[in-house]
Amino acid sequence: MEKDTTKEVEEIREEEKANTENEEPNMSEVVKGFRTVKLSRYGEVVLYRPNFYVVEGGDKLASAAKRRMLLDDKEPMPTESELKKIYERRGDWTEADEARMDFLSKNIIQIIREQRAGVDDRLGVWIPEDRKDIAKARDKVLAAGEDNEAELEVYSKLRNEYLAAVRDEHGKLRDTHQELFSGTIDAFANYERQLYYCVKCFKREVGGEPVWEDLDALKNEDMYIMQEAMTAASKFWAGLDNEEMESFFDALQGGEISG
Repeated sequence: MEKDTTKEVEEIREEEKANTENEEPNMSEVVKGFRTVKLSRYGEVVLYRPNFYVVEGGDKLASAAKRRMLLDDKEPMPTESELKKIYERRGDWTEADEARMDFLSKNIIQIIREQRAGVDDRLGVWIPEDRKDIAKARDKVLAAGEDNEAELEVYSKLRNEYLAAVRDEHGKLRDTHQELFSGTIDAFANYERQLYYCVKCFKREVGGEPVWEDLDALKNEDMYIMQEAMTAASKFWAGLDNEEMESFFDALQGGEISG
């Protein structure tokens, strides 16, 4: 006879609730930075980077959510590792797909780092390891000296086509991965963590009251505003904290990458 885990699940729910109510030190004293962002209906609000206490609280909440869902026999959910085994057998998502998405992600990260360093997008210092033709085109630009407009045009075209292809392929793989694994325990726990960060990091003004009183308030928010808040937070927390970087981030999401 299987053990009844109902009481244990309820205890974990109470633990989750307690984790969201813990007070952290004044964020204006411990965070490294904040910025002003606009949210529909709320106008200008202040978004902080999560400090140690926020990250710790988010980890506790995600851990409790995982334990609760693993023990929930009434509404069982799979873990990502369980689904991976199934999808691997079916060919829906393989280790090769995972490796390819990781490879493309690293390329995109390198592109962003280059952009942040102020590298001329027409003559970036980074060359993708799987495109020797781009490396050769760049060598011709350097060898031509100052009178290199023709060579530069060829190089820029090749590199920008590659960046656009990376963006599109990564986007397709990301969308497939999200569709296949969005219903897992891991995904739900991580989503709880991100929502917790938003509750703790969005303030009505510097050192002021939170935009949302608690997790329930944010979860009852209009879905568009919730996604708007999470997108703004993701950009800022990734270090995309100026207009140039945000434009580049948007380009990676589907816009043109200029040369």
